[in-house]
Amino acid sequence: MTLRRRHFLVGASLSAATIAASRRAIAQDQGPIKIGLVHPLSGSVSALANAVLLGEQIAADEINKSGGILGRPIQLLVRDDQLKTDLAIAICREFASQGCRIFLGPILTSQVLAVMPLLSELNALMTSSATGDQLTHKFYVPNYFRVGANNYMRMRTTAKLMAQRYPDVTSWGGLVADNAGLQEGWEAFSDGLREFYPSIAKKDVLIDDPIILKLNATEFHNEIGAMLSRSATGYYLGYVLAPLATFFQQASGMGLGSKVRVYTENGFELELGRTFKKNTPKEIWSPSFWYPDAQKGNSISAALYSECLRRTGEKLPSAFVGLGSAFVTVFAAGIEKARSTDTAMVRNALEGVAVQTCMGLEYIRKEDHQGIGDFTILRMGPADNDAGFAVTDAVNVSGQQVADAPTPGVSSKF
Repeated sequence: MTLRRRHFLVGASLSAATIAASRRAIAQDQGPIKIGLVHPLSGSVSALANAVLLGEQIAADEINKSGGILGRPIQLLVRDDQLKTDLAIAICREFASQGCRIFLGPILTSQVLAVMPLLSELNALMTSSATGDQLTHKFYVPNYFRVGANNYMRMRTTAKLMAQRYPDVTSWGGLVADNAGLQEGWEAFSDGLREFYPSIAKKDVLIDDPIILKLNATEFHNEIGAMLSRSATGYYLGYVLAPLATFFQQASGMGLGSKVRVYTENGFELELGRTFKKNTPKEIWSPSFWYPDAQKGNSISAALYSECLRRTGEKLPSAFVGLGSAFVTVFAAGIEKARSTDTAMVRNALEGVAVQTCMGLEYIRKEDHQGIGDFTILRMGPADNDAGFAVTDAVNVSGQQVADAPTPGVSSKF
């Protein structure tokens, strides 16, 4: 699995520089282009949401400095959905009432699934950081686009990496929340284990039934006891970030660290280390949307990193900053290509487009609106430094090589 740069033959490749340099005639509406941000800015995943928001703000600021889109500035409308589905729906309706037709939406797959049926009614387009496969498969709607890799791409590739790096860890388990997207991540990961251990490690793999938890649980002693009693020495963690910190604090006092050799999880990446600090497990792998060291030569990534460092002082920025930047960049490219903010015209322009983003070239597949681009899988562990953790390995993956087939309206199969 290596990072590959290739030119896609479908669509037009547009960069932020192109957007800035090729301003066209001002559209009929002279006002700002409104983009509605529906994020859980408070609560258990607020660190991720605020990182997404930072990336969106930086991208919008850069586009506005260069003259906007079609001569019009971007105006970001920001709301906190508090991780509540009913509030996310109400916010989207509020945005639509204000003439906003582009939503950068919730984080959890369950919330996105609740909002998606409204998009046609509200004549709006949306993307989000939710990784659930069914968003572009079983529950596909034409007005939803996914920027970034899905569970199939991220977690099956992580499973393949485990078979390559840990061939002797042949017993696996999962600690998974009762949440559709997080459980789907486990399904993709365990499916990958079943395929890749026999084909790569040349060994059979034992996979325990996952331990299911309520979302936002704070007491884990019973679950840790169950993990200690099982044979698994590798674990997938499909849970929200803040409670996982409590889990590892409790686990350290019960001796779980001496039993479990390696953990994987579904994408909190550097936020894991920032949250766990010296309680970070010795071996934990996480797929990352944006890792600046994997984007050498990418001027958009370099500029984003520099501005993020200037604003926050953070030398290891969250991948979700990059994802937020990519959201704005992709939709800006769609509006620029359509030469309009009309929903249908922008939707058609986005289908098959290839956009240069901080994450590399992101191709929006026409059939199901799934973004296809590169990503990185990071290994982290505790470290004797100010951060309390360090990235100890990074494996770059070509998304084009590991993408699942498009099946809009049909369930993805693991």
